[in-house]
Amino acid sequence: MKISLNWVKQYIDLSGIEPSVIADKLTNAGLEVETVETLAVGTHLVTGYVKDARLMENSDHLTVCQVDLGVKYGIVPIVCGAPNVKTGQTVIVARPGAELAEVRIGKSTIRGHESHGMICSLLELGVDPKRLSQASIDGIEVLPHGTEIGREDVLSLLGLDDVILTIKVLANRPDALAVYNVARELSILFERPLKPWHRPLEKKGHAPAFEVNVKTAKCPQFSIRTVEGIGKGSTPEYISRALLALGMRPISPLVDISNYVMLLTGQPLHFYDLDALPEPRLTIVEDLKSPFLALDEKTYEVQPGDLSIVSGTTIACLAGVMGSSLTGVKETTKNIAVEAANFYGPTVRQTSIRLNLPSESSQRFIKGINPHQAEDVLDLTISLIGEVLGYRSFSKTVAHDLVDHRLKRIPFAHETINRRLGTKFTPAEISATLNRIGIQIIDEPEPIAIVPAHRIDIDGVADLTEEVIRIRGFEHIEVKLPSLTALHTGLTASQAKVERLRQLLLNRGLHEVLTYTLLHQSEIDKFRLLNHDELFQVSNPMTDEHEYVRGGLTHSLLEAANYNVARQTKNLAIFEISGIETRKTLATHLGLVLVGEKSLRGQLATKPYDFYDAKGLFEAVMTTFGIDAGRYRYERLADNSAELHPGQSASILIDNQKVGVIATLSPEAYSRFDFKKAPVVMLEIDLGYVLNLRVSATKMSPLSKYPAVTRDLAFVIDQSVEAQAILKVIRKTQKDLIRDVFIFDVYTGEHVPEGKKSLALSIVINDEKKTLTETECAQVIERVKVALATAFNLTFRV
Repeated sequence: MKISLNWVKQYIDLSGIEPSVIADKLTNAGLEVETVETLAVGTHLVTGYVKDARLMENSDHLTVCQVDLGVKYGIVPIVCGAPNVKTGQTVIVARPGAELAEVRIGKSTIRGHESHGMICSLLELGVDPKRLSQASIDGIEVLPHGTEIGREDVLSLLGLDDVILTIKVLANRPDALAVYNVARELSILFERPLKPWHRPLEKKGHAPAFEVNVKTAKCPQFSIRTVEGIGKGSTPEYISRALLALGMRPISPLVDISNYVMLLTGQPLHFYDLDALPEPRLTIVEDLKSPFLALDEKTYEVQPGDLSIVSGTTIACLAGVMGSSLTGVKETTKNIAVEAANFYGPTVRQTSIRLNLPSESSQRFIKGINPHQAEDVLDLTISLIGEVLGYRSFSKTVAHDLVDHRLKRIPFAHETINRRLGTKFTPAEISATLNRIGIQIIDEPEPIAIVPAHRIDIDGVADLTEEVIRIRGFEHIEVKLPSLTALHTGLTASQAKVERLRQLLLNRGLHEVLTYTLLHQSEIDKFRLLNHDELFQVSNPMTDEHEYVRGGLTHSLLEAANYNVARQTKNLAIFEISGIETRKTLATHLGLVLVGEKSLRGQLATKPYDFYDAKGLFEAVMTTFGIDAGRYRYERLADNSAELHPGQSASILIDNQKVGVIATLSPEAYSRFDFKKAPVVMLEIDLGYVLNLRVSATKMSPLSKYPAVTRDLAFVIDQSVEAQAILKVIRKTQKDLIRDVFIFDVYTGEHVPEGKKSLALSIVINDEKKTLTETECAQVIERVKVALATAFNLTFRV
């Protein structure tokens, strides 16, 4: 919010106080001043009259001027290069010694002609080009005819002796979006009297011939007055200067009055051309779906949920956002309806963002406005219309008003405020401070604070506490920590497991990342490994890049990995633990991506990441949480061939439920990324499901004192049979003696029938009570053969 100190000074005397002091005081009181800027810079300035202007010989752009600077400085020669300088103009002259925005002026001789100063443009005085017309940018500034010659208060004469403060208005101080409320704040901080802005009307309005109908709870207050027989005129200089100082260009008297009142009071207004309304009635609804022609001459699509103000079948205004071109006021408007309303901020925000129509009005509705000042604002508005343009008559207010206009009452205790702050203010000091802010204190029998209407942010004792300390100063708080009893509740069982998992992966050399939860529509079905549920869509996304809540982690991790690889990080291993929420599922997932090579001995040896690296990490996770290998199995995955390598991808199943996927990136998917042909391996598991598995206590047993015996077994079996199924049958055959089984050779090709494969495996046999004999070992192997022959169609090899 930009604040003009000249405007503020209309309501409070700030003489003797430097702008920097004002800025510091506001900042320390909670209204952060981001910048302090002057509208213009210039010393040794004077108004002058160009008595003669002649083009210099041998020049097509330099003009030799004789300029009358008044009685004090007389007539001086000045060489000017501006294209618009002419005889008879009243101009701004910077005399020798003048300090302008970017230059110091002195006497000079140009092509044999003396020049005693410079005829200035506003641009040369440092005025922001955004505030200037093209004519003012291109040439010198020509002052109005009749301007007194020889005046040295040039910046004041032009209204450029102003200082503009830019205040960062946070959500807790919506009242600061009004110039008058900033003046009120300065009145409190510097303890100087404040002049009122109210302008009670001398005559009463006639009975309204207008109706208001509100069909939504999102418009608690809507007030209208009509003004008839509006005359002609132009915007007064003080209004134009106020608007320009705050970054608004004057447009027309009625529009300028509307903007002036909004900036002063914080109450947005809207003017309707009465003669352009289809009927003398305005209805506020939120269920329309219709095109809307706005004041910017663009058509927008109104949707259910937007607050629309309609007259007949015409949308006259999109509430709080923008009016209609069909019913807006024009230069020829004679009769108007003036609206001062209060709309539900979140709805205005949603509409404003969806249509990309931010405005000063919507900003105020979004943060919240004073709901108790509509009548006074309408009085001021009609008073200004009468002053600037004149009118024949105006009506009384017709209103829909469900606002409780009783001032908020907050019971409190002085000791509570001191306890919160760690201070020792007396009750009299606290009450006096709150009174300065306009908060009335009543004792009945405990203190009650009555909050002024404009402070809609003050709701409870915490807010009163904040007001006390920001006004009295934070230096009153002792710089020491209060004595508190700290309770260390520790982590929940689930949190502890996740932390163990995090440390496991970090210790294995992976880096944890945090990726965006929201995706673009084109990304929502990519690498959905564990679910294909319907996703949540953000109602009012800031951008379409972040519109849908993701259903998995893998795509986000691949994008993060791709970003790093593109920036010369060739080898990386990353993981993320994050919640996944769809319309059917609420889960916690673990995702990881391995790219490039892993280091085995520092940089002395490296190995490309492959499927088994991710598989090993998964099995390490399961072992960490005490989940036996027999409880999960792998199943070949071939239904994501466009994204996952069909021969190097597997689903992880527990109790026949898919809980994870291990895969390498398919050749086809490489074209979507920039991994430079480096291997890419990924893993995603439903971590919540895994962590909720019941596990028995870890059983310990002593190492066997007797030697183990290893026997090899080879056979030919159908290629379709999974190795895991074979191992499962062997382990179950004689659990008391078979300690381990592992495959050490797989062969297909010559001497092996088509559709078959040759497997060779080792079986480790051990008895904890005795040394096994050769016969006993042979009996175990024979039982294994029988079990395999029963379960599978296979042929044993000698």
